[in-house]
Parts: sequence; C-alpha cells; structure tokens
Amino acid sequence: MGAASLLPIAIAIALFLVYLLYRDVVHPAFISPLSKLPAAHPTAHFSSQWIERRRRTGRESRSIFAAHQQGGPVVRLGPAEVSVCSRDGLRAVYFSGWSRSRWVLAFRNYHGTPNLVTMLDRGQHAIRKRILSNLFSKSYLLGSSDFSGLCHAIVFGRLLPLLDEAVMTGSGVDVFEISRALAAEMMSAYEVGVQNGLDLTSPGRDAVRKRHVENGKVKLRELNGCKQAAKELEDECFQMILKADKSLRSASNGEKVDDSSNPPIQTYPVVFAQLSSSIPSKEGVIDQEATLVSQRLKCLTTSKRRG
Repeated sequence: MGAASLLPIAIAIALFLVYLLYRDVVHPAFISPLSKLPAAHPTAHFSSQWIERRRRTGRESRSIFAAHQQGGPVVRLGPAEVSVCSRDGLRAVYFSGWSRSRWVLAFRNYHGTPNLVTMLDRGQHAIRKRILSNLFSKSYLLGSSDFSGLCHAIVFGRLLPLLDEAVMTGSGVDVFEISRALAAEMMSAYEVGVQNGLDLTSPGRDAVRKRHVENGKVKLRELNGCKQAAKELEDECFQMILKADKSLRSASNGEKVDDSSNPPIQTYPVVFAQLSSSIPSKEGVIDQEATLVSQRLKCLTTSKRRG
C-alpha cells in the first residue's frame, strides 16, 4: 500500500482528532455558555474527573464549599455540571419552570419505575409533589402526634440506649455513621410507621447499620457493587412497604396485628397512606384492587381524624 493510498486515511484520522479536540476541549472550555462561570478546578471546564475523584474519596462537600468561597455563588464542577449556592440561584433552579432533564433518570429504582424524583413530565411531577407537600411543612410536622411519637420512640428507645452502652463499655461511636442512619430511620418511620420502618440505631444493630450506610454510599457514588447495593436497598424498602400495607389493611378491617417484633410505640404510616389513597384518584390509575385499598384508607383516615 503506497503513501498516496494512506493519505485519505491519515486525513480522516486527523479530522476525527480535530473533532474530538473541539468537542471535548475547545467547545466546553471556550465556547459553551458555562465557560463564563468560574471553575472549581482548572480542568473542570472540559473534564469531570476532578469532582468525581473527590466524590469517590469522600471530599465532595468540603471541595465544593471551598470552590464557592473562592469563586462565588455559582461555580462549574464539570463540562455539564454546575453548583449553585445562593437563594436567588436556588429559586431560579427550582421555581423557574425549567424542563426536567434526563439526568434525574439516574435515580430510578425497581427496574426503572418512575418516582417523584425521576418524573420528566412537569405536570405529573407537580401532581405527585402536591400529594406530599403538606406532609412535610413545618406546621404539619410540629402538630403531628405521629411524628412526635416516632421521634420519642427512636431517640429514647434506640439512640440513647446505644450511646449509653458505648459509654458503659468504653467503645467508640462513629457519629457521622449514626447520624446518617438516624436520618434514614426517622424518615422511614414517618413514611411507613415506626413499627414497619428501619431499625438501625438500636443496640446490637451495628452490622445492619453499617451495611445500610455502606450500600447507600456505594449506590450513590456508583462504586463497585452498586447494582447489588441498589437491589438490597430496594428489597429493604419494599419489605417495609409490604408491612405498612398489611398493617393498614388489618386496621381498616378492624383486625389486630399480632407481631411480637413490633416496638411498644406504633405510629401511623403517614406518607404511605397518603400516597396509597391519592395516587389512584389523582393520577388516573385504573386498578380495581388499588381502588378498594384507596377506599379503605380514606375510611381509616376519616375515622382516625374523628377519633
């Protein structure tokens, strides 16, 4: 093969390399509208390796905080990633009516089933958000006997005995790990009832707590084993949902759930009940069983409020 026959190949390779240089370096670093933003790192204009490395090593928050201190309220973390740290900026992001990008699909669970976070359609997202928004308002939480009850059960029945045991035995505690577990535990208790939710802070639950926290880290950072970690978290969540559904059905039928593993304090599955009763009617779900459950839950909610 002569030099003349190799020339077209050489030109094609050169053009391809020029195209890659333009796409991956020149355009993001000099032409993209984001190029006008201060970069958290010199390479952030054309590469995400800097921020990804900090996420893998657990230094993401402190690095972004330092970047904002140096660069201001809006900094560029990667070619297509920006961090916003200001009231006006957050208001523009969350209340401007922007279309939701496909980036949120990374948070899909259960084989890609859409959830509140991953709904791309703004209308559907707004309907689902309105179903839950009142349950997380400050006034509702402060007046909720269920929220007060679960906080009392978890803090006094689980967390403080755990800390007391650590003091008595002289063993150390990982405050950050316990804080993360406590947040997940309280949220699950509010969603499905303290008797059906996570138990991560009781004495003797160290292995379960560490596994749950580690699975969350592996899944969110997409580390090795992230698929298995996601499956374990999803299975864990689904079991809580089944228990909450069973307790609601039993209560609506006037049955008493006989479960010796339940804690002395039991709370209403506030979020699960709201979703179960609202999704079929407000989102047009046509399902006979869902309709029956919805009717039972409405009756249960009404009787609970009257009581």
